[in-house]
Amino acid sequence: VKTLLRKLEGRNPYGKTDAVAVNLRNRCAEYKNLLILGAFGSAVAEDLKNVLEKAGVTCTVQADPANSAATLEQLPCCDGVVLVQTCGLSRYEQVAWQIETIESYNKPLLGCILIDG
Repeated sequence: VKTLLRKLEGRNPYGKTDAVAVNLRNRCAEYKNLLILGAFGSAVAEDLKNVLEKAGVTCTVQADPANSAATLEQLPCCDGVVLVQTCGLSRYEQVAWQIETIESYNKPLLGCILIDG
């Protein structure tokens, strides 16, 4: 993730803030508490949280799928959800199941971030 985020940061002509984080902040400004979730490792989650917070995005990063017990505890407290999926590893059925879980809590799915696998 760091490599991907650094690569995107280099494409941002307006400063050193990561382009993914800035885009997320701009598009989701009205949502005060985002839940960023997906089946990725805790090191990736920490890197992602640091980059998003640096860009001013208030969020909880949950390195679990939407249907895990840990995520189900977080869903009622958030204003919106962003999924993080890994290219080449995430499967359609898994993503569809997560979307169904998010929708069952009446939470808006604001988008998806794809990371290299």
